Amino acid sequence: MTIGHADILEGYHSYMHLTDWLLCYMLRHQHAAIPISNKALATITGRTIDRANQLIRNNPNPLLAAVSALSVEFKKIEPHSLLSSLQKNQNKPQKERKKGLPPFDEAFSILKNSHFQNGGIQVIPKAIAAISIAEELYENFLNLSLRSQKKNVRIAKSIKANTIQYNGRIECRSIKEAKECLDFLLICGIRKKQLQIIYHAPRGTTTEASGRINKKWTTALSIKTTIGPNTKRSSTNGCIRIEIENLGKNHIKKTEIKRILYSVYELLIICRSRI
Repeated sequence: MTIGHADILEGYHSYMHLTDWLLCYMLRHQHAAIPISNKALATITGRTIDRANQLIRNNPNPLLAAVSALSVEFKKIEPHSLLSSLQKNQNKPQKERKKGLPPFDEAFSILKNSHFQNGGIQVIPKAIAAISIAEELYENFLNLSLRSQKKNVRIAKSIKANTIQYNGRIECRSIKEAKECLDFLLICGIRKKQLQIIYHAPRGTTTEASGRINKKWTTALSIKTTIGPNTKRSSTNGCIRIEIENLGKNHIKKTEIKRILYSVYELLIICRSRI
């Protein structure tokens, strides 16, 4: 032992790890190893001085050379089961990262950077309480299947476009579109009682006809709709416009609700490449 304690037991207990490191280092850098004297080599090996001289002439560090030779033999010995298990796990190919929407912090960071680069469009909520609500709504989509995530990204793109055009209200022109939109909002955690749904009949529709078509929308969507003024465009069934009245938080203003929801649409859309 090159470094140790006067007491052999204490040496093995407290210094052996250093000896192991030194031995490993010397084997890797034998040119830097301290030459051993003939007398010391004879004493360690139990050979004569002449035999020690012969060994040193062949190799300046015969002990390290011997250990190196033995290490080749040790490789042939079957390793310990724990080492085999470790090596097996290291060689095991890593699984591909599961695709899907990223965590909120990562998605929100991507969104902020994107809007900063595009001139700082003011759609991201600033208040901590509002950001927290946006996180709650967004995280409802993380546990969905990849197929459902893709579907909801498509719906988010449609809702985003209609929300801009109709000042925070989502316009749906078909029963299928309205059902998808309502399902999307329900996934967000928004309840039906938090929604105001207004039916707008086509231009020139009578009051009686409006009531009849409105009843059809109500039955199909399983949710109560109210009748609003007729639209300026002509169509068969008219349209409904959905407005989120509240998010169950009394302190959140309507303008902030629109910003929170718009940020959720954007988070889904901007992370679509991850799905």
